[in-house]
Amino acid sequence: MEELQKSTPKSPKITKIPPKRRFFITEYLKDFNGTEAAIRAGYSKNSAYAQASTILKRVEIEEEIEKQLQKRLEKIGVSKDRVLTEIARLAFSDNRRLYRKDGSLLMPSEWDDETAAAIAGVETFEEFSGRGEDRTQIGITKKVKVWDKARCLELLGRHLKLFGEKTGDNGNGVTIPILLINVRNGNGVKEIDVSGG
Repeated sequence: MEELQKSTPKSPKITKIPPKRRFFITEYLKDFNGTEAAIRAGYSKNSAYAQASTILKRVEIEEEIEKQLQKRLEKIGVSKDRVLTEIARLAFSDNRRLYRKDGSLLMPSEWDDETAAAIAGVETFEEFSGRGEDRTQIGITKKVKVWDKARCLELLGRHLKLFGEKTGDNGNGVTIPILLINVRNGNGVKEIDVSGG
């Protein structure tokens, strides 16, 4: 009888990134400009564009850039959960919380955190009559702009897969998954998924 050999699973090959390419990554993460990063990392100005393009296509470089971006986001408190929480705050905001019971607009300092998060901007127009000492205020207009609630609901719905399995461009130029960072490389713009999902 032949003895069956136990097969051991192969561990994934870990590709070591040379120091010059590691320096390129560090420089690239400063401004996401591949050509400039290559020059700062010591590659020739004449071949920097081509070098950047070649380097950025390497799997281990892509993985390292994504890993560094994720670390950066975690350091400043950005996570998938936090992004979803903020989108939910906007999607479920209630404009009634902007007003007092008598219908007058609350001052921004009076808004709770949920309400303040939903505000995209505030404009105040004061109207005056007369000149000099006779100048008096005759009116004031306040406009409060809120973030696009429908868009935020759409983002949540897509995340929860409420609208089927459609992915890619949604018609508004936004690609799902939700959290993507556009980075420039030698070949134009590339999207790196930093959503952690």
